[in-house]
Amino acid sequence: MLSHDKTPFDNSFFELFITIYIACQAAAACQLSIVRLFVNNRSMINKVVCGGTFDHFHPGHTYFLKEARSLGDNLTVVVARDETVLRIKGFLPTDNEELRLQNVKNAGIADEVMLGNYGEDLFTIIDDISPSVIALGYDQRMSETELGCRFPKCRIIRLASFHPEKFKSSYFRDNCNS
Repeated sequence: MLSHDKTPFDNSFFELFITIYIACQAAAACQLSIVRLFVNNRSMINKVVCGGTFDHFHPGHTYFLKEARSLGDNLTVVVARDETVLRIKGFLPTDNEELRLQNVKNAGIADEVMLGNYGEDLFTIIDDISPSVIALGYDQRMSETELGCRFPKCRIIRLASFHPEKFKSSYFRDNCNS
């Protein structure tokens, strides 16, 4: 028999039950809000962008793309236009821009692969993509400082090389031309 001052449903039990119930409801609402925030606000995703010529696609390129991919949730790769390569490097790539674009797509590492813009300003496409990280190859002739000034909200990360003595497009280009 139970005493009158202690019932299975006394005030402390109800207070504990109500506290737990409210906490669970708040947690569920909070979790739902977080899910909605990430689904509705795509800018919360850690976007990474990298770019290059990707001529004679080789294991060094694959390594570069995988390393860039590891820096965020979404990787966009910008493949340089033929005219851009000619203007900057002084020669046309061996593989045309469509083949280089397809080779990067076929690697299956990037979420999006696109050709760069035409014209002098290579960086307008980065404005359009709005990344949180810009990944640079070890041999790309871009200053992290200058990129940081142009894109102050982005982290600029220069990635390490992968056996540059074996895997560098210029080696393949030189051997094809000999």
